[in-house]
Amino acid sequence: ENLVLLSQVVEQASDFGLPVLVMLYLTDSVLGETYVKHIRKLLRLCCELAVDMVKIAFPACVDDIPRVLEGLTSDIHVFFAGGTVNDNAQTIQLIETAVSSGARGVCMGRNIFQNTQYSGLIETIGALCE
Repeated sequence: ENLVLLSQVVEQASDFGLPVLVMLYLTDSVLGETYVKHIRKLLRLCCELAVDMVKIAFPACVDDIPRVLEGLTSDIHVFFAGGTVNDNAQTIQLIETAVSSGARGVCMGRNIFQNTQYSGLIETIGALCE
């Protein structure tokens, strides 16, 4: 039912020249190899339905980021959500890995708003995502 609805939204948006962003989130209990397998299937489904962009959560392990994105980023723009509050070094490592693996960027919230050194972090994120 959700896939039918999504395909209808994509078709209608296309008629108006509007891009479609899908936010895909798996439950917190889906981790490791299961997370990689499930999120890849969902990303592929979004590609096949002609979705323009997808926002997903970072996997629990930074090493899973390249495996999640492998072979998909030429077909769809993937953005990562900011997630839980990290220190700047952790945040930068996640973004560096994501962008070098093909992600188009990040959608950051609390890692910026709750950061006392947000200015430098914003500049670094901007440079990484160029």
